[in-house]
Amino acid sequence: MFASYAETGFYAYRDDWRAADYLRGRAVRLDEAGGYVTGTALGIEADGALLIETALGSRRRVVAGDVSVRSV
Repeated sequence: MFASYAETGFYAYRDDWRAADYLRGRAVRLDEAGGYVTGTALGIEADGALLIETALGSRRRVVAGDVSVRSV
């Protein structure tokens, strides 16, 4: 997989990732430099970005950050 990633990108592995996605549907906290955001992990997009629906209802693409699972 690693050897072909440069040619195929993330998209070729997206379905396998989604099948094993532990975060999808879980309450999460995203820690950023300016603070944190809580919400629900919606899964990943075609480029591998994590999509989070925040507690306020907006959607955020996350390409880098510290995400942790929260108990509800």
